Amino acid sequence: MKTSFLAKYLDSTMSIEDLKKYIDEPVSFIRDSSKETGASIPIEIESDLSGYVVLAGQVKKICQDFINRRLDEVELNYLTTVIELSESFSFESELIEDAVSILSDSTSENPLTNEVVMGVIRGLS
Repeated sequence: MKTSFLAKYLDSTMSIEDLKKYIDEPVSFIRDSSKETGASIPIEIESDLSGYVVLAGQVKKICQDFINRRLDEVELNYLTTVIELSESFSFESELIEDAVSILSDSTSENPLTNEVVMGVIRGLS
């Protein structure tokens, strides 16, 4: 995924519907691969921007799209993992970095629920 596409979404210059067109293929791959126990899933990131600072409001935006069912858990995990792993992104504060880490780290034993995501939003407020 090109990091510039994610940045446009975070800046509200690209709709969630348009972003989902760009992430459909890798998210489908993740869905298929996650059926295999212990599978390691590579995330391809094309860092085509630099120095992008992620703000609390942008993390809340991703959370709201999950709560409003515009993103599902796999899509939320994918987007926050790209933010976490890409050199294109940095964080305004450690609190924001921790929030992104929580959102990117769900498992079948510890799934992301609306309650968990609402807790992330409250922690950023």
